[in-house]
Amino acid sequence: MTHLPAHPGEVRDLLARLAALEVDLPEELTAAGSQLQRIHHLAPRTVLPSTLIGLDDDAVVAVVRDLAVATAMKTLSSGVVNDVAGVLAADIADGIRDQADEILDQLRPRFDNEAAKAHAAAELGLQPSTTAMDILRSDNVEALRDAWAALPSAARTLDALAEARMKLSTAAGAAPTTTRSSLNAIAPVRDVANYAFHASARPWTVKGEDAWQRWLRLCTGTPARLLTIEESAQTASAAKNAEIAKRVAR
Repeated sequence: MTHLPAHPGEVRDLLARLAALEVDLPEELTAAGSQLQRIHHLAPRTVLPSTLIGLDDDAVVAVVRDLAVATAMKTLSSGVVNDVAGVLAADIADGIRDQADEILDQLRPRFDNEAAKAHAAAELGLQPSTTAMDILRSDNVEALRDAWAALPSAARTLDALAEARMKLSTAAGAAPTTTRSSLNAIAPVRDVANYAFHASARPWTVKGEDAWQRWLRLCTGTPARLLTIEESAQTASAAKNAEIAKRVAR
């Protein structure tokens, strides 16, 4: 399988998201992530001393020499730093991709817990189009009100978990992969998200949806879940084959 080259910024963002979610990574990946974070600060800094007053001629010459060397090295090393960062980011992406299912195993209990809240709300009859007035007019006001009130918090947690899941694909190359640049904020996310949370490839977005409406829709009937990497790959493949067959039949 061919993967897009790892972008250092994307890999740093993925690592930050996983750290925020308290995901345990192998020590070598954590250490490499710290190096990637520091690598752009490794080039010499062109900093003058706070004062030149009181320095003798030899000291002033040393300052000028050190400053000239640092300036030259900074110019020459910028490309080298980027090259090293790219190689290190690719190595980290490879390591994270190998650990992708283990990472999902750590995220899954929280995901399932929050998805269960959205599923319970849907089972009570809440829909993405439900309004506060609809709830007040119902025969089950208290239960519907409590379920509706719990949705925004659940959606925020699910969004954070889902974004980390999608970054596993767009930054680290875990299936389902996308051939579109991760710098395009919409297309690669859709490429991944349509196949990462439902074996039926339920659409990730519907125009005009808020987060709580999306998760309510995704958890209606069969609730969303974090598919394994293999399940995501199979779902993506089946959906794309169905699309090809549809086009051929036209």
